[in-house]
Amino acid sequence: MVRLLFILGLHVAFLFSARAEEAVALTPHRVIYDFKLGDTPSEMKALGMSGRLVHELIGSECKGYKVSSRFISRTHTENVQERITDQQIVSYETSDGRKFHFEVNDNVGQEVKHNIQGVAERTDDGIVVKLKKPKEDVYKLPLADFPTMYLKNIIRQAKANHHLYQATVFDGTGNANKIIERSVIIGEKQVLPSDSKMEKLDQEDHWPVQISYYDDEKNKGGLPTYHMSFLLSETGIMRDLSINYGEFSMHADLVSFELLDDEKDSESCKH
Repeated sequence: MVRLLFILGLHVAFLFSARAEEAVALTPHRVIYDFKLGDTPSEMKALGMSGRLVHELIGSECKGYKVSSRFISRTHTENVQERITDQQIVSYETSDGRKFHFEVNDNVGQEVKHNIQGVAERTDDGIVVKLKKPKEDVYKLPLADFPTMYLKNIIRQAKANHHLYQATVFDGTGNANKIIERSVIIGEKQVLPSDSKMEKLDQEDHWPVQISYYDDEKNKGGLPTYHMSFLLSETGIMRDLSINYGEFSMHADLVSFELLDDEKDSESCKH
């Protein structure tokens, strides 16, 4: 459950009245977050949980974006042996958001739970998924956004001063056979105090964002399965990340932030 949190995340769809033609350039970067258990009810005090997420985004508006993430979590209770999960995701998305290459590897201990690889392409009325692993298959899903397009659309909505946003997203996780509905609340633009770890972003606009994730297969009552909140910069970088599952929550501390060199991509976009 916790290992499915990120694909990098992090993304959204229908543009409402936000200007779809407005370009949003994401900043190539690498971040490392350490996760720790937040508030838990008294009956769950024996629960121990921690994790580390390494997330990297490279690319440009002319070349598209490659995202790599790895999330390792450790979970244990008083009478149960520690459980280690390791999720690795590598994806590439074209800058127009029409094609999405994805590879997802999920391991629990030494056991491989998922090894999924494929390509998804948006059409006028849906998404065509061509699966390569674990077995070759072709199928169609309802229309949805891919992760990078989704992230850029959140930023567009924020810049347009829109505070409510509904999205449907395909990110290749699980069995790569469904789309996930997300409800986004965007707060007022903020000016942040100087942060030595991310001082290069201090002059950028930031917005507090809360996303509710819905999965009708897991929750028939129509309630969200979990919530995620964070501060989002205008170039797509997150901080102050928290996840609330209802029964417990997790908070992420930013332990490393690095801007990656994109000069080659920038030069190629000029030609």
